[in-house]
Amino acid sequence: MISESRAYGTDTPESDTDVKGVFVQPRDGFYGLERVEQINNETNDIVFYVVGRFAELLAKNNPNLLEMLSTPDERSGAAGLAGSSRVQAA
Repeated sequence: MISESRAYGTDTPESDTDVKGVFVQPRDGFYGLERVEQINNETNDIVFYVVGRFAELLAKNNPNLLEMLSTPDERSGAAGLAGSSRVQAA
């Protein structure tokens, strides 16, 4: 999902694009020794968290992840990427 200034329409022409997301650990990594908790680029403008790490950081009230839960779908860019940025509660 698009986050930070671009998600809220407060970006400027000089603003970078920040992307955050959550992923499921591939089976080989889940059962093996190659566990990955986070994938990011050098500047942390693009960051994806494995589901367990995402939950752990949410439990600690991590503001970056709390932002992911409150960013409106129409501003997040998620609707164009995956259909919805959040799973609807049953």
